Amino acid sequence: MDTRHEPPGSTTNRNSTTTRPTTPTLHKHQELVKIGEKSVMIWNFIVSIRVLKAKRFTAEDTLVFFSAIERALDLGSEYDDGFLLVNPRNNKYHMQYSTKSGNFDLADYSKTELPQNSTRQLELSFSFFSPYEEFWSANIPIPSLQDACKSFNGKCFPDSFKGEDNSLLGIITEVDLTVLPRDAVEKLLEREFEVRFGEKTQFRLRKSLMGFKDGSKSQATEIIQVYGRTREKSIALGFISSLFIQNGLKLLGFKRAEFTPMNMLAGPTNTNQRALILKAHKRFILEHKTIMLRNVLPTNWSEDASSEVCKDVLSKEYYMKDNLKLTSLYDLFFSYLIDTRSDPVAVGKYSPGEGSTTVFVVVPTKRMNNTFEAIHNLNRSSSVSIFFHSPIDRAFPPECLAYLSKGVDKASRQAVASKENNSF
Repeated sequence: MDTRHEPPGSTTNRNSTTTRPTTPTLHKHQELVKIGEKSVMIWNFIVSIRVLKAKRFTAEDTLVFFSAIERALDLGSEYDDGFLLVNPRNNKYHMQYSTKSGNFDLADYSKTELPQNSTRQLELSFSFFSPYEEFWSANIPIPSLQDACKSFNGKCFPDSFKGEDNSLLGIITEVDLTVLPRDAVEKLLEREFEVRFGEKTQFRLRKSLMGFKDGSKSQATEIIQVYGRTREKSIALGFISSLFIQNGLKLLGFKRAEFTPMNMLAGPTNTNQRALILKAHKRFILEHKTIMLRNVLPTNWSEDASSEVCKDVLSKEYYMKDNLKLTSLYDLFFSYLIDTRSDPVAVGKYSPGEGSTTVFVVVPTKRMNNTFEAIHNLNRSSSVSIFFHSPIDRAFPPECLAYLSKGVDKASRQAVASKENNSF
């Protein structure tokens, strides 16, 4: 930002008589910069507006959008100058309620140009800043911004590209979106890109609805969109396609996931291809279930799995299979589920909070009961200590407990389950 344009406010807490140093953790959409002698935090965002019928957006429309955003920033702070919009033309800031000055120009508020053609969706970049360090970590006025965006059928989200031109590269399908760690996938793509090309880049994953035609009916399904820098679009497309062909997401526990470039989905010539891909994804979601083991204490699954441990966990027939290669406890756990006919397509874990870990297993719906039997038998065996520091029965989901209550052993439970299925 322009060092000649001094911001209001102070980098010290107004309620404190002493200055305290700040070392905030920066996310991709944040920048900590100096303006004169003062440090300020900049947040980069996107406002997305979707309409039912395609229209040509005008400057008057964008004035409405940014007037609402400006009001939201003002309401989100106890100070008059707590959050102020940034002018991308000169890297100076706007005074309060600048949109009411009567000479609004979109270029003074966003790096994005209005499309010349009619469209159903418009996305505009914008930035705001605060000189008050008490706002730098946790007090961003997201609720106020989202409420403001709802007033014009929009929503806002962090812009990790910081206003730089970016493009929708393609979509990820045939994966459970509820457990796919988007931030981890972004880091994986960026790390592998740098290893291959020796340059840093940036990717962003977003959950979104995508429509398609199924005969005469219009349908939609939720997918993951992958965005990358426009200037690296061609290279990034080839890179991501090759990574998915090589099953790159297996590093995150997903043995099955598909990436489709947008040039295979967009436009009238790809209508049938788009429908096939999205129907396959929708079918995948319907035919698979995710089993969650919450608040468990896993061991270090990256440790080596010795041959002795493998023999203890796996059946003799499975262990003796040709070319069985197990390099870690994670591989062993995955193989155990295959051995017990669970047919998992994804196994992983994440920490929703400090001291809390959730293990997830994605399996075909028809294999749910086999998976319940597998985790039940593991919990009752001494092998549970290989994968968990304590028994896991308290983490069994309600569906698992309901199934296990159907009988005293596997045969009796399966008999009841089979009779229930045949009655429908």
